[in-house]
Amino acid sequence: GNPVLVRIGLSPMDARVVQQMQREAGFDRPLAAQFLGYMGHLVRGDLGTSWQTGRPVIADLRSHLAATSELALAALMLMLTVSLPLGVYTAMRRNTAADYLLRVAGLVGVSMPLFWFGLLLLYVFYYHLAWAAPPLARVATGVITAEGPTGLYLIDTLLAGNFPGFRSALQHLALPAITLAFAALPLVFRMTRGSVIEVLHQDYVRTAHAKGVSLLAILRRHVLRNAMIPVLTVIGLSVGNMLGGTLLVETVFSWPGMGRYVINAILARDYTAVQGFVLTAALIFSLVNFLVDVGYGFLDPRIRFE
Repeated sequence: GNPVLVRIGLSPMDARVVQQMQREAGFDRPLAAQFLGYMGHLVRGDLGTSWQTGRPVIADLRSHLAATSELALAALMLMLTVSLPLGVYTAMRRNTAADYLLRVAGLVGVSMPLFWFGLLLLYVFYYHLAWAAPPLARVATGVITAEGPTGLYLIDTLLAGNFPGFRSALQHLALPAITLAFAALPLVFRMTRGSVIEVLHQDYVRTAHAKGVSLLAILRRHVLRNAMIPVLTVIGLSVGNMLGGTLLVETVFSWPGMGRYVINAILARDYTAVQGFVLTAALIFSLVNFLVDVGYGFLDPRIRFE
């Protein structure tokens, strides 16, 4: 619908006032002129003004970026810490009871909706066991009195020696990070397992076994480096999935990040804010793909010369 009419709601207003608001927003111009005008502002770094907050969209996104960055980085580190070792372990112990159990768990993880898993964690660890912090903010009220240099509460509280603030930030971050990590963990686990098994069947690995090289040395020198190239691709794609998953996770846990901001913008039909978020997400995903390409060169030097 028309954002102007959405903004004024059902309140009676003179038609001339509505026309004036549409003129100020540029909705009276042809679509081509609106598009060219938007692109001109975009080149100058102007994403427009949010109808919902009345502030520049880029300022709104910047104020929510730290919360989303902290959540995404924590989820990424948790996902890699769990999925990569489990993938290697099940590849080395394939067709055992542990392998079958973890493969079934991975299949269940791929099939379970992200928001449902988040609600399940809330029910068990907050409502039932009362172990987790309430899903209301990033920290408890009054624990952090000033923003730190990074905007990441876990880092800023450690730098300031604010250990109660660090504990509160960690308690509030735990369940959202676990939920977001769950979105990509089964995929990376299954790819790691399959890739390691494929490399273990290569001739040079069998030759190393025949020469009496220890299993740990074979893994470190021959298997992991060659197996990580397809895994790195999946990790890059998983970051994109996690970026989209922030919309659900931040809504479920009331996390004040960009995902919750854009959900509120969608409900309010704040198209300018939605466009700004989409462009920002596309830029982040492009940067991740670039870093993945750079990572290929470190894993396989031959790629650097092709």
